[in-house]
Amino acid sequence: MRYAGVLSLTVVLLLTTAAMSFAQSYNELVTKASADYQSGKLKDALQSYTAAIALKPEIAGTYYNRGIVDYDLKMLPEAISDFSHAISLDAGYPDAYFNRANSYSLAGDYEKAVADYTWLIDHLTGAQSGAAGSAASQSATAGAGTAGQPAAPALSAASIYNNRGVAYFHLKQNDRAAADFAAAIKANSTYAEAYYNRGNVLYDQKKYPEAVADYDKAIALNPTYRDAYYNRANAYYQLGTSDKAIADFQKVISIDKGFVDAYYNLGLAYIQLSEAMKKAR
Repeated sequence: MRYAGVLSLTVVLLLTTAAMSFAQSYNELVTKASADYQSGKLKDALQSYTAAIALKPEIAGTYYNRGIVDYDLKMLPEAISDFSHAISLDAGYPDAYFNRANSYSLAGDYEKAVADYTWLIDHLTGAQSGAAGSAASQSATAGAGTAGQPAAPALSAASIYNNRGVAYFHLKQNDRAAADFAAAIKANSTYAEAYYNRGNVLYDQKKYPEAVADYDKAIALNPTYRDAYYNRANAYYQLGTSDKAIADFQKVISIDKGFVDAYYNLGLAYIQLSEAMKKAR
């Protein structure tokens, strides 16, 4: 399935002021790291944050910011280490928990991701970790694409529930995933990715009409949502409504002409339509 919803990284830049020349050097390094990061000079930013940490290793935010750079450089073990170090210095650092969870999820360590998202839910949203329902192991259905990761605004209740739902989905705990996507929608009724993700769970459960309804909502909120059109087309195909599948695959191609799977599935939908027309004669 094309699956959205993890990895929205927030950058917290700590630019403190102090009179000591020692602290000034730290501030200069952090300022430079910030500028380098914003201009896309990630390796330079990494070097400056590392130098700043050597000067003042007690500041959680510097480890956090270096973790952001690690993540953008696809250095996931280093990112996890830096977010963990930030948490060891500040046990109540929500952004560090969120982005460590996102890093765990991208690295495929979904159980650890769930643990961090659950910490955030218990401490920030007023929800209890058991509120997502009981576990149900189900295999994912092939044919609707591969993983994609657009996300809601970082560190909202909706994004936390959505991202934990994605982790549960990868753990094949569809009931828990569906409950988290529902909680995300309750927290933010305009969150297109949560409707899309819940549609994917329903698709995996072969509840194709219900999946279509959620894809409809995602598309209504984001009319250029390529993956929602693609998965809705696949659901239509499963339902045998070839004309609607064809229209959606054509829409996908109009949005992304390089999406090879859409061309292939469009061909299958034409074959399905042709066979249905022959039977109707």
